[in-house]
Amino acid sequence: MKISIAGENFEISGALLSAIVRSIDKAISEDVPGQLRVMPLETNNYLAFIRGDFINQNLRAFAIEEGGYLHAFHRFGWSGRILISRESKLTVSITTQNNLSLIPRRTRQRPHFMQSILHCMNGDLRGRYEQTRLFDTDPFEPEDYARDFEDIINGTFDPEEGYRHCVIAYRAYGDELLDVKLVVLDPQFNTVIEESLNEYMKPDFARLTDPAPAEEATREEHNAVTRRLTSLKQGVKPALREGEKEA
Repeated sequence: MKISIAGENFEISGALLSAIVRSIDKAISEDVPGQLRVMPLETNNYLAFIRGDFINQNLRAFAIEEGGYLHAFHRFGWSGRILISRESKLTVSITTQNNLSLIPRRTRQRPHFMQSILHCMNGDLRGRYEQTRLFDTDPFEPEDYARDFEDIINGTFDPEEGYRHCVIAYRAYGDELLDVKLVVLDPQFNTVIEESLNEYMKPDFARLTDPAPAEEATREEHNAVTRRLTSLKQGVKPALREGEKEA
């Protein structure tokens, strides 16, 4: 895929994009459902973070083989990853489309890592539909973004070599990946470039035709209940209705 950013041409290989989309899809459709099957709990609060962990693990397995470099950074006990394509001179972060829209709206005492990256790598860009602001509401100074950016990249690459940052934003429902796109943003999170990556969403036909074990169990239980209901003797159903009234 070729994209032009501020007059400069960047090319990211289809193989790397396919590996990224595969990493996201596998986390959503296989890894998280599998985790729920092997470790059923009363509550599943950890799921708010585990999908991202699976995506990062899959990037390690798939994207590295296609020339990507997985850079680690830490924020208040949270460990993040940025994918770097030295050949393309692009850095990539991955998030949901909903979260991407919420990042610039939240009040923070320290910049979100993506805010610092966009200010330092895409600072000269302007979105296609830039929102007009009556007042400067940015609570951080350029020095704040610069210091945070240095902490994040930790000398892994030289931004002066012409690197740009892009975001892979996806939308999912349940265990299905519905939409994924590559976006280039300005520092205020206005869209500069947007490209669909849905062509890289390759369906797993085995997954479509083979029901999951949990689904099989549910179907068997449903059939068993149906057989029991059809074998009820006369006089049982009225008794059940009386029991329902008492409850």
